[in-house]
Amino acid sequence: MKKFISFVLTILILIQMVPSVIARLSDMIGINEQLAGYFIKLLFVFVLIIFFIISAAAYSNAFTLNNLKTSVSGFLYFIVLIIVLVITSRINSQPVSWRMSGYFILIVVMALSIFKYNRFTLSLSAMYWGIVVYTVPNALLGIVQYITGQSIVPIVNQNGDASVASTQLNDVSSLGILGSNGGYRAFGLFDSGMTLGLFLLLGLAVLFFGKLKINRYAKLPLGTLFIIALIMTLTRNIYFLFVLLMFLRFVNSNKMKNILFIVGIIMQAVTVEIANVLNTLTFFQSAFFGTLRARFRGLIFFENYYQQNIVSYLFGKGYQYDAIVKSFTENTVDNQMLATFLDIGIIGLVVVYLYFWKSMRSTYQPVSLVLQNMLVIFSFFGIANNHIVFFSGILLLMLLSKDSQFLKVEKIKRKTNG
Repeated sequence: MKKFISFVLTILILIQMVPSVIARLSDMIGINEQLAGYFIKLLFVFVLIIFFIISAAAYSNAFTLNNLKTSVSGFLYFIVLIIVLVITSRINSQPVSWRMSGYFILIVVMALSIFKYNRFTLSLSAMYWGIVVYTVPNALLGIVQYITGQSIVPIVNQNGDASVASTQLNDVSSLGILGSNGGYRAFGLFDSGMTLGLFLLLGLAVLFFGKLKINRYAKLPLGTLFIIALIMTLTRNIYFLFVLLMFLRFVNSNKMKNILFIVGIIMQAVTVEIANVLNTLTFFQSAFFGTLRARFRGLIFFENYYQQNIVSYLFGKGYQYDAIVKSFTENTVDNQMLATFLDIGIIGLVVVYLYFWKSMRSTYQPVSLVLQNMLVIFSFFGIANNHIVFFSGILLLMLLSKDSQFLKVEKIKRKTNG
């Protein structure tokens, strides 16, 4: 029963890691997107409560009153984030519900982390199978999209707006060396090849690091499927992160992972600072780097567009929900650090990044290598893209599974001593 609940909970988290999936499914079955979103969140909360009850009943003897003490740092992270989101919404005349919705998963993570030890003990094997089961159909759909040149799923929402950023293969932003059939990059049910690529990386991480209980003859076809679909996303950032993931197979030191994480964060900041220089370098002027130059132009545009004062510097400009800006420019902020800063200011940026850093290096309980390595990837992914919701989901999966091995050992001890 616990494994089944863990599996369902994992699927619900994965769905919320890319909100466009809910929109796509809503369009396919003809229901209201907003209502579908609320339903998924309510179902998630309901399953989370059931999961807590089952976990508490199964492992109640593994905890003492001392274990249940609250964490001051966890409370501070949570309360500061809430305050920042409320202030940001007020000074930028945006509904508070928008802010809370955009950071919903991260809010849940921080709320749960208030307790030093929690009774949420996600089954690692069920979590891994949830990730594989969710990724396989998207990988297959992506491959079919690339080969046939057809979207297969709706790419225009109920308002008539495009809901997919996946470009035509004959566009300058594509990798023409891989062929051009006037079709689509692989994007699955998601909003872009980049997003599908993130899930493929997560699926590959499960196969490489998750010790999934599966026949090795089945693991090879799964890995091959994920890699083929990854290639068909035609996303160079994903290719780079795949190489990084392969490199992490040889990195067993937490210290080295900490260093890599910091290097990625520094590179996010440096890219913002020297975007203007990079945009003019002769090396980047070929058509092959067209997408990269577009990213540089986006960073330059928004750095100049948003004039900073002390209030906006501290609490941000509400970038993620600034419909006015997005109505007159195609430029976007493809850098996680700048996007977070423009959205919720330097205070919000520091809180979010410190929490990611704390989670990545947390060693007081064993954590899954799958999720730890995905957080290392977060720091490098953010150099040229931003997707805080996806990686907040990684944090939530890590939090819900972090005591799994600890409680397993405690249960064995009780049986031995009993």
